[in-house]
Amino acid sequence: MFEKVLAPYLLVAAGFAAGKILGLRKEAVAPLLIYFLTPVVVFAAVLRAPLEVRYIGLPAFFYLLCALVCWISFKLAQRPFGSPRSNLLGFACADANSGYFGIPVGIALFGENALSAIVLSSFGFILYENTIGFYLTARGKHTAQESLIKVLRLPSVYAFILGLVLNIFSLELHGPWLDLCTNIRGAYSVLGMMMIGLAIADLEKFSIDLPFLSYAFAFKFIFWPLLVGLVLVLDAQTASVFSLELRRVVFFMSTLPLAANVVAIAALLKVEPERAAVAVLASTLLALLTVPLTNAWFSGMVW
Repeated sequence: MFEKVLAPYLLVAAGFAAGKILGLRKEAVAPLLIYFLTPVVVFAAVLRAPLEVRYIGLPAFFYLLCALVCWISFKLAQRPFGSPRSNLLGFACADANSGYFGIPVGIALFGENALSAIVLSSFGFILYENTIGFYLTARGKHTAQESLIKVLRLPSVYAFILGLVLNIFSLELHGPWLDLCTNIRGAYSVLGMMMIGLAIADLEKFSIDLPFLSYAFAFKFIFWPLLVGLVLVLDAQTASVFSLELRRVVFFMSTLPLAANVVAIAALLKVEPERAAVAVLASTLLALLTVPLTNAWFSGMVW
């Protein structure tokens, strides 16, 4: 199973090489990801998503979990870390690399049939990034009004709403438009993972903030799987809202590493981007072990 999750790491290495050899800067890629690629991917995916009861609640489920974890992690980080690091931690601990990492790795682990559930789950994280997460990170350096204005300028939420409305009216993408959106989804995953390497290449001195890293890892690799695992156990014993296949996907989403967009947004807002880059890289490397192991264990459980 380990070889199935190796591909995204080659993109991180490619990003590092592009930064060191070609001089490509993360500041040039971050706006492209946030203001163009992500909205197009969100729009196309929502437009094509199945509006079935068993799927439609996934974005709301993960959005609410993100909001809860963000509030807890931010409040606990305020005193020991202070602003803006506590803002960055609150954002990062509640997010996950659901798009750039989660989609290709999830398909590798569960097959194309799991794509709809993975994509819809990732919407919860993407909407969180573009609302609460972006606002909290901006508040590390800006006033409440300035931060709100920055959030309102983000196009991904509007792309989500437009895609949902058109989906309700059964409008579809065909021919070259469908091909274009498919190609953009590929660019989204490629540049998203390369963003981590670009940020590392831009470091003048590689240093590890161990308290910052330990705090983020505790939430990402311990708190998230425990929280989601508890919800799934309770669901299996009571309402059984999630099917077995959906439980596997939902748990998989809880095991993902820190989001690459943490680096993109931190770079865009100039809020500790170097510290964010080191944390995201370290969590992505650790995920090479944790994602296959935890999901193999979970898939082997009897419910």
